[in-house]
Amino acid sequence: MSHNCLTAALLVTAVLITAATVSACTGADAPSDDTSDAITADAPELTGLELISDGKTAFTIVRSDSADDDATVSLLNRLKTAFKEKAGVSIALDNDWVKKGSEPDSETYEILFGPTNHPESAQALEGVKYSDFVIKMIGNKIVINGYTVQTRAKAVTYFITNILSRAAEGQDLIFTEADNYVSESKYLLETVTLGGQSLADYTITVADDASYVAQDFARRLRSSIAGKSGYYLPIAETAEGKIISVTDGGDGEWSASLADGTLTCTAGGMWGWDLLYDAVNDTFRGAKDSLALENGWSVSGSVSASDDKEIVRSQTIDGDIRVMYHNVWSGAVYNRDDMEAELYLSYMPDVIGLQEISANIRGEEVSLFDLLADEYTEVEVKATNKSGNNYTPILYRAERLELIDAGWHLYNDNAGDQSKSITWAVFRDKTTGKQFGVANTHFYWTSDEKGKAARLIDAQEIAKVVADVQAKYSVPLVIGGDLNCGISSDPQKNLTQAGWVNAHDGASVYRSESNGHHSYAPLDELTGLYANGPMPTGTYDTAIDHIYTCGGGLEVRVFNTLLHRYALDASDHCPIYVDLKFES
Repeated sequence: MSHNCLTAALLVTAVLITAATVSACTGADAPSDDTSDAITADAPELTGLELISDGKTAFTIVRSDSADDDATVSLLNRLKTAFKEKAGVSIALDNDWVKKGSEPDSETYEILFGPTNHPESAQALEGVKYSDFVIKMIGNKIVINGYTVQTRAKAVTYFITNILSRAAEGQDLIFTEADNYVSESKYLLETVTLGGQSLADYTITVADDASYVAQDFARRLRSSIAGKSGYYLPIAETAEGKIISVTDGGDGEWSASLADGTLTCTAGGMWGWDLLYDAVNDTFRGAKDSLALENGWSVSGSVSASDDKEIVRSQTIDGDIRVMYHNVWSGAVYNRDDMEAELYLSYMPDVIGLQEISANIRGEEVSLFDLLADEYTEVEVKATNKSGNNYTPILYRAERLELIDAGWHLYNDNAGDQSKSITWAVFRDKTTGKQFGVANTHFYWTSDEKGKAARLIDAQEIAKVVADVQAKYSVPLVIGGDLNCGISSDPQKNLTQAGWVNAHDGASVYRSESNGHHSYAPLDELTGLYANGPMPTGTYDTAIDHIYTCGGGLEVRVFNTLLHRYALDASDHCPIYVDLKFES
């Protein structure tokens, strides 16, 4: 007999025995066959799964093969420990990997945790709102699921408190339909309609080849809607019926309009999509209890009309040239290159100095360099380190600048990783005819005595490289990058003694006071996205990314640290840039 059949038989038998006992206690005659039939017919048809039997369990806890983040692992271990502590039972942990071409086994007894590849995981979430969780028996599976790690954590607490707590060591535990549970949270908006149709019936559509910012807008809009109304809308390339259409539009323009029940969202560029998101989000946030948008509703605007100070600053160079530096972090790429490209193309520096450009970043199928290829050219130099890879490249706008000369130097600081170097280039500005140089560098990183000694050597060597370039070309230079030390450190004191001028201190129009270094953004391995990076703490006094000028002839107008969410999500360093004016 199967577990299901045995359990059902045991439960029905228990009901019959209970009914007979009640009859005997009241002194009634023994029930006739008709009475027995009546009791059997009226008894509820109870079904369940033997979660624990004879001190053992036939179940395995199963997670998604890609869900190995710390939070998920912690919850699974908590669940496993609870089985042992509450019932004295050992339960195995596994993932949902199956051989290519195979399907998950529907007959095995499993507790499905989170978004596994088993259809029961998605089935259980049908009708469940974003901030809620579900615990549900489907076939031979018990599903514990929610849309976020936070809701799944609540589900684990509920399961342990309300289900496993019924178990005692040596006793059986049966999961019945009465144990199925869906939590119910309160939401800002209990009902939302578009053209009279419930928002719950909508799908967000965005083309697979749409820009990264358009796809990001679709995800952000879904999260905003889910948080305010609980409706977690599907995102698809196309869909039938009620849709929220997300499409790329003209650069700098943005709009949203509702017609015939279709909400169309269109924008261009990072700032355009940001402004559209704010406008639509404000519409939802401004409502209370319910929101009804009627056909004909619309909002629109343009980036050029925005009075946001950062947007205004990004759109116009205050001076003649803009030079940006960014440590992009050499780790796994995922969506980080898309965010970095959007930042650079939104601020359009004339020269970009990058650090930690590892071989894996260059080796992406569509690399950061490919994403920038329409606007930027890499300065060609020969790297002589073991890998033959230039970790500190310079990119420039060939339409605006003419490359005169360039070079590369590997630090001889005995630190050993051979990724710390200097790339330098001399340019002629095609607009003004002025010549200038740019040096991009990365000093050694450890905070121990070895690292301190290495950075002193790095500072000495870059000072010599810069002096040699000036002696040959008689041009002012902009020098910057990740120096891995504060402004008051000995290496930087040596640079100022060599005649270098700190750009932050010399900025005449605007200077950001923020430290640009911060913790890494977490990776959601299920979506393959980095998001929710933290803001830097501290001021420029604690910064390790710096820009200097040397040789005169350049006025620093602006020193800025980018704190856009893409800067926080893409790397543990925020980009910094200067706007410079040639002195006559």
